[in-house]
Amino acid sequence: MFRYLGAILIVVMALALAAGLAVILFGSVAGRLTSDPVLRLTAFDGIGAVGGAPPRIRAMIGGSEPGRPAEFRWLVARFEDGSSAWAWISSNGLSRTVGPRGLTVGAYRFVVGLPEVEPRLDVSAGGTVYMWPQTESVIWFDAAAIVPACGVRVVAGGAAAGPSDEVSDVVGAVKTLASGRLPVYLVSADAQGYASARRRLKAYGAPPGPAFWVIPGKERSRLLGLKGVWPRVHAAIVCDPKIREAAARVKVPVREAPSADALPGPAETRNAWRRILENLTGRRAGDGNVRR
Repeated sequence: MFRYLGAILIVVMALALAAGLAVILFGSVAGRLTSDPVLRLTAFDGIGAVGGAPPRIRAMIGGSEPGRPAEFRWLVARFEDGSSAWAWISSNGLSRTVGPRGLTVGAYRFVVGLPEVEPRLDVSAGGTVYMWPQTESVIWFDAAAIVPACGVRVVAGGAAAGPSDEVSDVVGAVKTLASGRLPVYLVSADAQGYASARRRLKAYGAPPGPAFWVIPGKERSRLLGLKGVWPRVHAAIVCDPKIREAAARVKVPVREAPSADALPGPAETRNAWRRILENLTGRRAGDGNVRR
C-alpha cells in the first residue's frame, strides 16, 4: 500500500512541477507579447573640461505612453575603449550616469542600450562626449536658429531633408563665427526633437560640436552648468525667447537671430546674420580687415 502511495505522490509532484514551469513559461511569453512595441531611446551628447569632473551621460527612453516603460529599469552606456557604466532609468524615462575619468582632449563616441539580459537588444542610441580645455573660447548657437523643426517628432532613423538656400547661408555664417572658437549648439526640445536637430546639424554641415540639451523649463540651470564647464563664452546667438532670457541671466552676451522655421527671406536672412558677423567679429562682411 505504501508503495502505491509513494508512486502516487511522485506523480502528483511531477504534475505540480510541470504546472509551475508552464506558468513561468506562459508568463514570460505573455510578457513578450504584451510589452510595449514602441520604444524610443535617445542618447544626449556629453561635455567635460579636461582635468575636471568626468562627463555626465544622459539618455531618455520612452514607449507609446509617457514615462519609463514598465519592464525596464536600467540602461548601459558603452564606450569605444571598452568601458561601460550602468544607468538607472527614472520614472519619467530619463537616465544618467558618470562617464570615464581622465579623458583627454577629443570627441568620444558612446552607445547606450539595454542590458544584454533584456529582450529588446535592438534598442540603442549613440552620442558623443566632447572634452575641451576649460580655457577654450566657445560660442553658443541656438540650434533652432540654424535647423528648422527642432521640436518636431520624427521617425527614428529618418533622413534629414537637405537645407534650403537660406539655411545654407546661415550655416556659412556659423562656420565663420566658429573659426577660432568651439561651437556649442543649444537644443531646447523633447528627446525626439533633440535627435532630429542633431541629425540635421550634421547633415547641413555645421561645424562639429556638442548638441547640448537645454531641458525645457530648466533653461537657466542648464546654461549655468554649461558655462561652469567652459566659462569663456564669446556670445550666445539665439532665437528662442526662453534661451535668450536664460543666457542673459547667466551673464553671456546675447545676439538675436531669426528662427530657422520662419526665415524672413534670402536677402533679409543674409542681412540679419551679416549684422551678427560684423558685431561679433569687428569687421564688415566680406572685408578681411579686422577693426582692432
